[in-house]
Amino acid sequence: MEQHLANMHDKLRRELPNFFLKNHDYNIYSKDVEFINEFLHMKTKGRGMYQAALTLCRFLAWNYFADIQMEVLKLTQHPESWSVQARWRVRGLPLHVLLLRFYRRDKSDLYRTYDAFSTFYLGSDGLIHCHKVDKMMPAQPPAQKIKGLLVRAPWHWACKSTDRS
Repeated sequence: MEQHLANMHDKLRRELPNFFLKNHDYNIYSKDVEFINEFLHMKTKGRGMYQAALTLCRFLAWNYFADIQMEVLKLTQHPESWSVQARWRVRGLPLHVLLLRFYRRDKSDLYRTYDAFSTFYLGSDGLIHCHKVDKMMPAQPPAQKIKGLLVRAPWHWACKSTDRS
């Protein structure tokens, strides 16, 4: 079983970063795979329904973001629960933001990131029997932006008070 876990860890390490770039290999899942997506409040059973649910998720992401990338932050295997856990991040430029701010040359601060956590539970056959997605939330905005606003606010007020004298 530990060999199955190591093989699946290696397959997911290669598959997950390319999730939005190429077709996903659905042969690593059992025919009765269960998909629990806490973000979309979706629960499916069966490889066909799982494939349809992931295709829907990819379609929604491609229609929301003009530029999208998936980054696997951490991938660990857990023999005590026969699972592989992945912490990943989706980073992209929302299409509506791009349309409203098309004139900006530097669009790096317009990108949004969403962090999520997936757990892939393996069966005795070495295939994934359950995939659970948790904790998908927007990442925290950079602290520099907030600091910049706080530093400028007192200066702006001080300039107005000197103008009155």
